[in-house]
Amino acid sequence: MRIFFKYWVYIFVLLLVVVYILSLNDEIYFLKYHQNIWYKDIIKSLKYFILWVLPFYWFLILTSSFLVALAVKLTVFLFSKIKIQNFSSSNKR
Repeated sequence: MRIFFKYWVYIFVLLLVVVYILSLNDEIYFLKYHQNIWYKDIIKSLKYFILWVLPFYWFLILTSSFLVALAVKLTVFLFSKIKIQNFSSSNKR
């Protein structure tokens, strides 16, 4: 369970970063929040992300990160079982 939680946290953070980067290309962000001063742009982009993007995509981010982490955990589990079975069958010969 601890390994699943680790996968989930990594994928959750990765999805947050991807959604944040994709939200910077939004037209509303450019019209309302974008300025050409770098430190103001960082603050305004975080404000836009927290106030406008996350309320719409929080459920999608949570469920998709959970499902991807579950798939990764299942894949790791299956490969470990295949590795153990192949090793034990090779010793019988």
